[in-house]
Amino acid sequence: MRAIILLILGLLLREAFNYYTVPSAPAKPETEIAQTDENLPVGGLTITVNRSQYKIGEPLTMSFSVNQSMHVRIAVINSEGKVQTIFPNDFQKDSYCLAGQEYNIPPAGSDFVINVEGPAGTDKIRGIGSEHEIPENALVFTKDGEFDKAKMGDYKIRAAVNYRVN
Repeated sequence: MRAIILLILGLLLREAFNYYTVPSAPAKPETEIAQTDENLPVGGLTITVNRSQYKIGEPLTMSFSVNQSMHVRIAVINSEGKVQTIFPNDFQKDSYCLAGQEYNIPPAGSDFVINVEGPAGTDKIRGIGSEHEIPENALVFTKDGEFDKAKMGDYKIRAAVNYRVN
């Protein structure tokens, strides 16, 4: 009888321990995520790449979303400073993006592929959002590939993420 009571007490304690144990955080996916600076106005842009490192020639895939409907422009800056707009593009011509919707580059089911180009180093993805259409020349960067805030004063919604090219 004593053994049964101890068994029941042990089961109750185990259940109580499981009930009060804080669940562990889910494992982080292998992504790089950038969000708008919290000190900037309402409206946010989040950019995610599927990996933090690529080999030259591998396809780059990324996604982004906005928390408020707005126009978006995204560019890649390679390690030599070459800038290429990747959104909008020939397959995604409309820069107006709806809040809460995830946008993929390249879009699912398209023939559009972005292959990572050399040279090796750190490439940077930079994006801005605005309630108005954003001209291509609105993306202005410093020599190290960061936003030139002095020249981009009208575009307060910004996001940035980097990835390595080997």
